[in-house]
Amino acid sequence: MKRFALLILLIPQLLYAQYQSKEFTLPSERNTTSQTVGVFTIRDSLVSLNINQQISGFFISGTVTLGNAQDSYARVTVKDGDEVEYLVYENYPLLSDDNPSRFSRVAVESVLLDDIVPTSMKIEVFDASVQIDSVYYSSAQNLRQSFLARARAIRQEQAQAIADRLNARLMEKRMPWFAGCTSIAMKTFEERKKMFGPKVPCLHGFDYYKGGLYIQGPLQAIPRNTAQQPARNNQFVKEFDWRNRHRKNWITSVKQQHYNTCWDFATVATLESNFNIYFNQVFEDTITNNLSEQELVSCLDNDSQTIHQRLYESGYSNCALDYIKRRGIVREECFPWLGEVPCGKCDSPVEQVSFSSFRDLYGRTFIYTSSDEIVDTLKKAIIKSPVVVDRYSSIGGHSVSCIGFHQIQMGDTLCQSFSPPYTFVVDSTSSNYVGLTSWIIKDSKGSGWGENGFARMIFEGARYRIYELSGPYTSLIYSDVDRCVTDEDMDGYYTWGSGSKPANLPIWVPNQQDGDDTNPNIGAIDGYGNCDTLIVNPAITWYINSNVSYNTTDNFTYPNIIVLQGGTLTINSSTMMMKRNATIRVQNGGKLIIDGGQIQEADIVIENGGTLIIDNGGLIRLKHDGQYLTQVGAKVSINNGKIE
Repeated sequence: MKRFALLILLIPQLLYAQYQSKEFTLPSERNTTSQTVGVFTIRDSLVSLNINQQISGFFISGTVTLGNAQDSYARVTVKDGDEVEYLVYENYPLLSDDNPSRFSRVAVESVLLDDIVPTSMKIEVFDASVQIDSVYYSSAQNLRQSFLARARAIRQEQAQAIADRLNARLMEKRMPWFAGCTSIAMKTFEERKKMFGPKVPCLHGFDYYKGGLYIQGPLQAIPRNTAQQPARNNQFVKEFDWRNRHRKNWITSVKQQHYNTCWDFATVATLESNFNIYFNQVFEDTITNNLSEQELVSCLDNDSQTIHQRLYESGYSNCALDYIKRRGIVREECFPWLGEVPCGKCDSPVEQVSFSSFRDLYGRTFIYTSSDEIVDTLKKAIIKSPVVVDRYSSIGGHSVSCIGFHQIQMGDTLCQSFSPPYTFVVDSTSSNYVGLTSWIIKDSKGSGWGENGFARMIFEGARYRIYELSGPYTSLIYSDVDRCVTDEDMDGYYTWGSGSKPANLPIWVPNQQDGDDTNPNIGAIDGYGNCDTLIVNPAITWYINSNVSYNTTDNFTYPNIIVLQGGTLTINSSTMMMKRNATIRVQNGGKLIIDGGQIQEADIVIENGGTLIIDNGGLIRLKHDGQYLTQVGAKVSINNGKIE
């Protein structure tokens, strides 16, 4: 019969006293047996157990001593004959007040078991030592149908106790984030193995992250630029977030990774969002822009790994990007998630997306610091589109999609929680945060973790590798002609997504894109994310000093037009729509000819020496309360047409 454990979280160690609460300790009414084991280790170990009976609980007593490293941790699990693991104990610096930490008859997931037969006890350590004096186990209870109900009740109590303890420690240490009972924290150890692979990482509280600015250790431990607020860094906009550009969310929905596939999900997440941005359209991500993570696990042809290794031991983002660049990637519906299966895409995919190039942003694996070079390069890349970030530490790596940033300033609220009530505002007591950059990431832990699946982090002194994607992006459905060019606020500045300005745009369209296409008072955006403030609307003027014929149908609204001396603008059987407050001004020696065409929503000014000719049913329709002004000396000929 398949054995089930209490569906509770991978819970970190509490204070000795709190570990003695009933949710974590051996109930006095249980029929228990103890064994002296006397195990001491400073490395991963597997200890055989001589317990040849079914048990309903497994507890331990002993001592853990953590080292000085922020990644230090200790963990104990118990395994049954089916190799199913159940968490007994875990400890790491954030939650360890006392060092060494003494514990007695404690258990986490193994506080209630469904009558398993234990075979071994696994001890995992990093920069720590573990002494286990004794183990205790309770006889089978034959709970059967009542097991899950009791398990759920204990789970909720334990989850709340852990979250409360974490938050108390975070407040005590004045750290700018808060914890809660997330979807990750609520997983059993076996469920975590299915999410992270056989080697489940110690997340040091990040599994409980619900909001704020996450930082694992003391801020003083982060390598910092002594200037605190680098001079060149001041050129950048203070915050940038692809979830709110032009009042649209360009980032596709958060997914939850399977096994150790963060490299896969981060790559696909970045590609999906960049596809939206390149075409300047927010596609329906559940249909059009939901790409297959399974293809990267099963079909990669450019690494030495097996499918099993890519699935359970992790893969490489650069290999995934290279594969997509060369071969493209299909939609989820063509190759849905199946796990450890060979390459088996559908025969005739409806869609297959690729891109032209990618680059290692720094050309190397580097140690993150707040230096100008590192911060500036990453910010410039993110302003163009999200990037893939690979992080490597002494206990493992993780990949995410980085979608924005915020430069911390005095007075910023970095954390605000209502349950428990906790607010972290940068003030004189926390001024060492000023000038640091908070990076916004999209993770693959599901929407029940973090800030709806997203997090704000300080990239501390771990090793990183960061990849930037570049277009053109190719697709079986979309091509460059489908890149959407818009001027929704009619200020004369346009948006066309990432990449270079489309070649087919009118000559007067500015080379810089609109910084906010929903606000007519905001103009061009520069490479640092800063936007011009517009006073005159529209801000763009098209100067005509040669013969220009307008005989096309397009979706553009035109800005101010000035026809200079020697220039002629002829409107042939087409309609030119003007922006609000736009004026066509014909100067001395210039000509405006409406030859069967129309001008809509314009002010018209014909200066002294300028010429206006309307013929063949031509029409000028002035805007409401618009002006038609002809100065003395202007030449006007309306043969077969009108102005209204």
